[in-house]
Amino acid sequence: MFFAFLLNQAKSYNQILLKDPKKHRRVLHPITNDNIPLGIINQKVENLERDYSTGDLNSIVDQISNEFNLERNRVQNYFILCKWSSYSKQLFNRIDFNAQEEGYRVVILAGTVIKITKTNGVFTVNCRMAKSSCNLHNNKKLQEFINFQKDSVAIPIPALYEFAYKHKMFYNKPWEPLSPQEITNIYNELNSKIEGLVNTYKNI
Repeated sequence: MFFAFLLNQAKSYNQILLKDPKKHRRVLHPITNDNIPLGIINQKVENLERDYSTGDLNSIVDQISNEFNLERNRVQNYFILCKWSSYSKQLFNRIDFNAQEEGYRVVILAGTVIKITKTNGVFTVNCRMAKSSCNLHNNKKLQEFINFQKDSVAIPIPALYEFAYKHKMFYNKPWEPLSPQEITNIYNELNSKIEGLVNTYKNI
């Protein structure tokens, strides 16, 4: 049954390749270096902008913490410090390696700028967040699968990759350990996608 499925994948691959080869190559693009154990896939960049006006900063602690996925105590402590200030600005950085979707690990890096100005007893709070997220997949196991299958069945290699990605065969699970170097590489890659936007938000 597995072999039959791969044959169907191969037929689909050939059809896609004839119709739009560039589009198909973009699908396969995440595989870049088989010597790197973990690769990044499904990377997304998002942003969120909200403005609030209140006479009591404590009244919006929960709302901002929830909407921007920030630690409540950090937001509350910052608001306490700003209570008697006419102007303040703070950058909150947060990275989460334990998020998951459909049982697979999702890594999220976000930078949130909060600016507070006080005029005649009314606080204006401007919040700006840039967020980058991704899944991880095991390059080594994926390549072992490809090497084994290409010698066993007459299936085009791109179709094998397509099959593996479609079924998330080698996606990283939340409980699988990450090495310090992998953590650094993932952080650097995610940060490179939002660094410019975060710097822009610092100037609000």
